[in-house]
Formats: sequence, C-alpha cells, structure tokens
Amino acid sequence: MNGVLNLAEQILINQAIGKNAPFTDRNKMGISFALISTLFVIMGFAFLLYAGFVWLQNNFPREEAAVIIGLAAMAIAICNGLVAYGVLRYKRKRIKDLKNEMIQMIEDAINYSDEELAEPVRQNPKTSVLIASVAGFLAGERFL
Repeated sequence: MNGVLNLAEQILINQAIGKNAPFTDRNKMGISFALISTLFVIMGFAFLLYAGFVWLQNNFPREEAAVIIGLAAMAIAICNGLVAYGVLRYKRKRIKDLKNEMIQMIEDAINYSDEELAEPVRQNPKTSVLIASVAGFLAGERFL
C-alpha cells in the first residue's frame, strides 16, 4: 500500500507542478504582444540614442559624442541586466516556495487519506481486495 501511495503522491505532484499546470500556461497571443512590445521598446531606445548622439555632436566632437552614447547605452544595459537578474531570482524563489508548499499540502492530504482508509481496509480485508480488483478491472476495460 505504501508503494501505491508514493506513486499517487508523485502523480499528484507532477500534475500540480508540471509543465501543464494552470499557473504556468503561456498562450501565443501573449507571447506575440510581448515580442511586439519588445521590438518597439528597442526601436524607441535606438531613436533616443541617435537623438542623444545628434545633440551631443553640437557640443562635442563626433568621436567623443559616440563614446558618450556608447557608454550610456552600456550603463543602461548593465542596469537592465541587474534588474532582470533580480526579478528572475525573486520569481525562482517564489516558485520554489510555492512548490514546497504544494508538496507539503499534497503529502498532508495523502497522509490523512491513508489514515482514514487504513482502518476500514484492516477491518474488511477481503472486501477491500474485491473492491480494488473490480475497480482495476473496470478501469482496465475503460482505458485499455
């Protein structure tokens, strides 16, 4: 019985936390909007860099203006990368905490159901085996 409970526990955990879990679902429309938004942000950033370059050319030689714009772009990229890294670490921590919480909840449910089902099975072992056999036969007929 312990092996069956371990198998049931693993199946529940995989269903709750697996790739097809409802809270991890991504749809094509959401991804498309995110890609289009990213494209426009990149285009806007490129125009801002160009405008800054043109403006700096009025005050500095062309080479110095290019260096200043390049350094500014690199500084913004580094800041963006650090923020993205922080957000990613936060999300991973939240997912890990949620996963641990779900595992604990499922383990508690399985332990509770094991305690509740153990007594009737001990009192009526023959009836329990008969019911389990019939249920297995019916499941096999239906799914196979």
